Amino acid sequence: MRIQRTLLLIALALCSLISCSDSQDDTRKEAYVFLNQFFANAGDDDFIEDSIIYLSDTNTLSPPNLGDYDNTTDYLVDLLATDNKEYIQNQLRNINGINLKELKAKNVIVVPASQLEYTSDYVEYFKKNGIAEPEGLYKISTPIFSPNLDKAYFRIGYICGGHCGGTEDRYYVKENGKWMLKEVVGGSVY
Repeated sequence: MRIQRTLLLIALALCSLISCSDSQDDTRKEAYVFLNQFFANAGDDDFIEDSIIYLSDTNTLSPPNLGDYDNTTDYLVDLLATDNKEYIQNQLRNINGINLKELKAKNVIVVPASQLEYTSDYVEYFKKNGIAEPEGLYKISTPIFSPNLDKAYFRIGYICGGHCGGTEDRYYVKENGKWMLKEVVGGSVY
């Protein structure tokens, strides 16, 4: 009886691990779907221009940084209308391996942020690399999803000079297989 109980507990633990791994894989796949759609529709977005430049030293996206970790988790749990706090926390802890080089979008140019310390560095970097100079540069977060992958939070940052830029915090809902912007839920201008 004791051996059966132990085997049952081991089986349950393994199922839990497999389920968690599947959940992370589904979230990662949905992130690519979301981002590819986002970049494909960038020209229709009032905040984004046709040419997207992403600042990164690693080619990977980071989770949104909204300040204090616990407050960020609580905010996203409320926004995405879920009681699964652990699911949100796992996304905030895990970069999910979202690599911008793997996106299908052709309008994404990854610029190493460490080479662009000052606004004047932008012009030189673009000239040196044969890239048309954009109006500004964008930085985006990894989207954070609800457990059933039908709601998402996404942060976009825009840099257009020393004291020029802003952010938008966005709430998306998946309708008929497409991600639709429902509301800009926050942001800043500087």
